[in-house]
Amino acid sequence: MTVGLLLAASSPRADVAGRFFYTPQERAALDAQRNKSIGPGTGGEPITINGLVTRSSGKSTVWINSAPQNDHETTSGIAIIGKQPAGGRVTVQLPNSAKPTGMKVGQTLDTGSGQIREGYEAVPRQENGGTDP
Repeated sequence: MTVGLLLAASSPRADVAGRFFYTPQERAALDAQRNKSIGPGTGGEPITINGLVTRSSGKSTVWINSAPQNDHETTSGIAIIGKQPAGGRVTVQLPNSAKPTGMKVGQTLDTGSGQIREGYEAVPRQENGGTDP
Protein backbone atom coordinates (compact mmCIF):
# COMPACT_ATOMS: atom_id res chain seq x y z
CA MET A 1 0.00 0.00 0.00
CA THR A 2 2.80 2.43 0.93
CA VAL A 3 4.70 1.59 -2.25
CA GLY A 4 1.61 2.46 -4.34
CA LEU A 5 1.34 5.86 -2.64
CA LEU A 6 5.02 6.60 -3.23
CA LEU A 7 4.71 5.65 -6.89
CA ALA A 8 1.59 7.80 -7.32
CA ALA A 9 3.30 10.76 -5.68
CA SER A 10 6.28 10.54 -8.01
CA SER A 11 4.24 10.14 -11.20
CA PRO A 12 3.76 13.07 -13.60
CA ARG A 13 0.01 12.96 -12.92
CA ALA A 14 0.63 14.24 -9.39
CA ASP A 15 1.45 17.67 -10.87
CA VAL A 16 -1.97 17.83 -12.55
CA ALA A 17 -3.73 17.78 -9.17
CA GLY A 18 -2.22 21.14 -8.27
CA ARG A 19 -0.61 22.45 -5.14
CA PHE A 20 -1.88 22.12 -1.61
CA PHE A 21 -0.31 25.40 -0.52
CA TYR A 22 -0.37 28.80 -2.17
CA THR A 23 2.64 30.81 -3.23
CA PRO A 24 3.25 34.12 -1.41
CA GLN A 25 1.81 36.00 -4.41
CA GLU A 26 -1.35 33.85 -4.43
CA ARG A 27 -1.79 34.35 -0.67
CA ALA A 28 -1.40 38.12 -1.09
CA ALA A 29 -4.02 38.11 -3.85
CA LEU A 30 -6.43 36.08 -1.68
CA ASP A 31 -5.88 38.43 1.27
CA ALA A 32 -6.54 41.45 -0.94
CA GLN A 33 -9.74 39.89 -2.22
CA ARG A 34 -10.84 39.07 1.33
CA ASN A 35 -10.21 42.64 2.44
CA LYS A 36 -12.38 44.07 -0.34
CA SER A 37 -15.91 45.00 0.51
CA ILE A 38 -17.40 41.56 0.05
CA GLY A 39 -19.80 40.50 2.74
CA PRO A 40 -22.87 41.73 4.59
CA GLY A 41 -24.20 44.98 3.30
CA THR A 42 -21.96 45.24 0.27
CA GLY A 43 -23.92 43.60 -2.50
CA GLY A 44 -22.77 40.17 -1.42
CA GLU A 45 -24.42 38.35 1.42
CA PRO A 46 -28.07 39.09 2.25
CA ILE A 47 -28.87 40.59 5.65
CA THR A 48 -31.53 38.97 7.83
CA ILE A 49 -32.82 40.40 11.11
CA ASN A 50 -33.43 37.25 13.15
CA GLY A 51 -34.41 38.78 16.46
CA LEU A 52 -34.49 41.75 18.82
CA VAL A 53 -34.40 41.64 22.60
CA THR A 54 -34.57 44.74 24.79
CA ARG A 55 -33.83 44.27 28.48
CA SER A 56 -35.40 46.25 31.28
CA SER A 57 -32.09 48.12 31.67
CA GLY A 58 -32.62 49.52 28.16
CA LYS A 59 -29.75 47.58 26.61
CA SER A 60 -30.62 45.48 23.62
CA THR A 61 -29.32 42.74 21.36
CA VAL A 62 -30.18 42.36 17.69
CA TRP A 63 -29.51 39.10 15.84
CA ILE A 64 -28.19 39.80 12.35
CA ASN A 65 -27.64 36.71 10.19
CA SER A 66 -28.00 34.60 13.35
CA ALA A 67 -25.16 36.42 15.14
CA PRO A 68 -25.91 38.57 18.21
CA GLN A 69 -24.93 42.22 18.09
CA ASN A 70 -25.23 44.40 21.19
CA ASP A 71 -25.78 48.15 21.37
CA HIS A 72 -23.01 50.27 19.85
CA GLU A 73 -21.24 47.26 18.29
CA THR A 74 -20.43 47.03 14.62
CA THR A 75 -18.70 43.65 14.61
CA SER A 76 -20.58 42.61 11.47
CA GLY A 77 -19.87 45.95 9.79
CA ILE A 78 -23.54 46.89 10.20
CA ALA A 79 -24.42 49.69 12.62
CA ILE A 80 -27.74 49.60 14.45
CA ILE A 81 -28.91 53.19 14.55
CA GLY A 82 -32.46 52.76 15.78
CA LYS A 83 -34.82 50.24 17.40
CA GLN A 84 -38.55 50.08 18.05
CA PRO A 85 -38.97 47.01 20.26
CA ALA A 86 -42.76 47.26 20.37
CA GLY A 87 -43.00 46.92 16.60
CA GLY A 88 -39.96 44.68 16.18
CA ARG A 89 -38.31 47.24 13.89
CA VAL A 90 -34.60 47.89 13.53
CA THR A 91 -32.88 50.62 11.52
CA VAL A 92 -29.46 49.57 10.25
CA GLN A 93 -26.68 51.44 8.49
CA LEU A 94 -24.83 49.29 5.97
CA PRO A 95 -21.11 49.92 5.45
CA ASN A 96 -21.37 51.05 1.81
CA SER A 97 -24.74 52.78 1.95
CA ALA A 98 -25.45 56.45 2.46
CA LYS A 99 -28.98 55.99 3.78
CA PRO A 100 -30.21 53.82 6.66
CA THR A 101 -32.54 50.90 6.04
CA GLY A 102 -35.51 50.06 8.26
CA MET A 103 -36.36 46.38 8.66
CA LYS A 104 -38.64 44.25 10.78
CA VAL A 105 -37.59 41.08 12.57
CA GLY A 106 -37.81 38.22 10.09
CA GLN A 107 -37.11 40.31 7.01
CA THR A 108 -34.15 39.80 4.68
CA LEU A 109 -32.45 42.55 2.70
CA ASP A 110 -30.94 41.65 -0.66
CA THR A 111 -27.91 43.93 -0.52
CA GLY A 112 -27.40 43.76 -4.28
CA SER A 113 -30.85 45.00 -5.29
CA GLY A 114 -31.91 46.72 -2.06
CA GLN A 115 -35.15 44.69 -2.00
CA ILE A 116 -36.55 43.62 1.36
CA ARG A 117 -38.21 40.21 1.49
CA GLU A 118 -40.50 38.88 4.21
CA GLY A 119 -39.47 35.72 6.03
CA TYR A 120 -42.36 33.70 4.60
CA GLU A 121 -41.56 34.60 0.99
CA ALA A 122 -39.71 32.09 -1.14
CA VAL A 123 -36.09 32.76 -1.92
CA PRO A 124 -35.62 33.54 -5.63
CA ARG A 125 -34.19 30.56 -7.51
CA GLN A 126 -30.86 30.76 -9.28
CA GLU A 127 -30.86 29.83 -12.95
CA ASN A 128 -28.97 26.56 -13.21
CA GLY A 129 -30.00 25.07 -16.50
CA GLY A 130 -33.31 23.70 -15.26
CA THR A 131 -31.94 21.35 -12.63
CA ASP A 132 -32.29 21.70 -8.89
CA PRO A 133 -29.10 21.81 -6.81
